[in-house]
Amino acid sequence: MCGAARATLFKIHAWVGIAAGLYIGVMSVSGSALVFYPELYRALSPRPAIVWRANPLTRVQLKQAALKVHPGSEVAWIWDRPQPAGLVEIWMTDGGRQTERLFNAFTGDDLGSATPFSIRALSALKNFHRTLLAGAAGHIVNAAGAFLMTVLAVSGLWLLWPGISRGRIFSASRLNPFDHRALGFWTLPFVLLSGATGMVLALEAPLNPPKALVSMSYLIHGMALGWWPIRLFWMLLGLAVPVLAVTGLTLWLLRARRSGRIYLAGPLSS
Repeated sequence: MCGAARATLFKIHAWVGIAAGLYIGVMSVSGSALVFYPELYRALSPRPAIVWRANPLTRVQLKQAALKVHPGSEVAWIWDRPQPAGLVEIWMTDGGRQTERLFNAFTGDDLGSATPFSIRALSALKNFHRTLLAGAAGHIVNAAGAFLMTVLAVSGLWLLWPGISRGRIFSASRLNPFDHRALGFWTLPFVLLSGATGMVLALEAPLNPPKALVSMSYLIHGMALGWWPIRLFWMLLGLAVPVLAVTGLTLWLLRARRSGRIYLAGPLSS
């Protein structure tokens, strides 16, 4: 690559990194936590001990038990939880406000909220990652952010290529977890795949892409594979991205201080 083209690419990489670094870091951390969303949901779901009796209460008796504990409410729904046996969930409304409570099917005892704070926080994290808590507008922002993430990956690969081709990226001085170029090399597949699949998922509703593409994107984006070591490795790569953003900004600031100006005029040495 000629010097002028490389300098231009460096400018693009630097500006995109500065503009989107915080967003990419936050989304990478939240996405890393959601890699184990099913396991976290099961672990945080309430599983109260059930006192057994000869026969469970009828639906009428359960409704009476719920109204006795929550006077003034109306029972909207009663359904059996699959596990543990003898646990029922009762939905009630009171002045337009809905609550979901767990009850012992044998005694009618109120066993607490069906959606405790931990579950609500986990669901809020998932909603934040998917929509930034902004609905349709959040999908558009996420699509733009995923595009910038892909631009960073492609431009980073191009800037790293001279060092990769000469083997310098593997030198002892680069085997440092806080070296921006070495860290960028090792996290490149994650950044590229996360950005590309993130665009597909963010644009699923407005553009309705092929279902096979969406399914594959879900599988790759969250690394929804049964083998947990792969998912753990994917999570660790996601946690490394904020470090990549910080090291990139630090490197840029150091160059700016040395040059005495905001340095966006030339590439990093490879």
